[in-house]
Amino acid sequence: MFFDHLQDLLQGWNVTVVVTYRRVFDWMLSSIKQDHSRKIDKAFAISQWSADGGKAQERTWPIICGWVRQSLPLARDPNRRKTATGTYVFMDGSIHLWNSGGFATHILNMHSQRHITQQLICDFIHDAPYSCRYLEEKKDNPPRNVRNMLWYKHNDIVFSAAERGVIPKNKQARRSRISFANLLALYHGHTCNK
Repeated sequence: MFFDHLQDLLQGWNVTVVVTYRRVFDWMLSSIKQDHSRKIDKAFAISQWSADGGKAQERTWPIICGWVRQSLPLARDPNRRKTATGTYVFMDGSIHLWNSGGFATHILNMHSQRHITQQLICDFIHDAPYSCRYLEEKKDNPPRNVRNMLWYKHNDIVFSAAERGVIPKNKQARRSRISFANLLALYHGHTCNK
């Protein structure tokens, strides 16, 4: 039904659907990270010191286990193959839905050696040769999100250190929890890369 109406709306247009391939464990971590980022950016509890109502963030592994348990029955439904997050559909389910609706599909691989912008512009948009050449000749790819899952563990370490008095209250008053987590991540990165 949805695809019938969509076909009518897009009649006369040459439409290709780009389906993104991302390994399930990778997007689960990314989704949790994105949720943590939203909470940090909006000054929620995981960006505050304990004295200001701050908290440690939710433990990652129980969230992932819960998603997997909830997603298994949904993944077995050949018509949908959705995950429990409600916003992701397993790739074979996506391709099946779009193809059965009469749309051409391409797969963008998040794990490819080629950057996703190069894949999109060079492989799927065939009438953009100058843009493709520009991206292929470019030395640096667009910046990536610098907060990885390890950074959130640094944030938890900083929080625990403050709760135990390792980071005194006067230092907490002068510097944010995020700033301390950034410093710890930087120190850890330099120390591990010696």
